[in-house]
Amino acid sequence: MKECSPVERFLDFIPMERHGAVYLSDTVDCCGQTYDNAPNMAGQYNGLQAKLNPFKPMLPKEHSVCTCILFVPCLAHSFNHVVGETAECVMEATDYFQFLQNFTLSSQVLLIVETC
Repeated sequence: MKECSPVERFLDFIPMERHGAVYLSDTVDCCGQTYDNAPNMAGQYNGLQAKLNPFKPMLPKEHSVCTCILFVPCLAHSFNHVVGETAECVMEATDYFQFLQNFTLSSQVLLIVETC
């Protein structure tokens, strides 16, 4: 680590045939998990984090680095949901963001904005 900054490394890429929690929990052997808060991933009853129960022992210690799995929800994604849901409750905010979205849909306008 340089200057105390985190480093992300990919150890392996695993092809996924499905995205359901049961399939993922049967396919992936992990000792930590963090991802967006989509229901199939973070759902507390049927999401992947529920299937990879942190209190359920994993493989025996000699077969696995970890004996339990910790789930850390993505706070940035949670904050994004809170801001989005809040903005939808305020009509002025909804109108403003709709205007911005329509405004940037024009490739000519977007090009002008990007060059400023």
